[in-house]
Amino acid sequence: MKLFNLCRIKAVGLDEWAKEAPGIRKRYFTGKFIIGLGPVVE
Repeated sequence: MKLFNLCRIKAVGLDEWAKEAPGIRKRYFTGKFIIGLGPVVE
């Protein structure tokens, strides 16, 4: 996810990325993330 975000910032610029960032995570993962367990899909 970090690598994707860095590449996206480089491609579209920081301002444009900040506008679209809230929706990016929802495209890839909609469950919960528990530290120590990782993604938990409900």
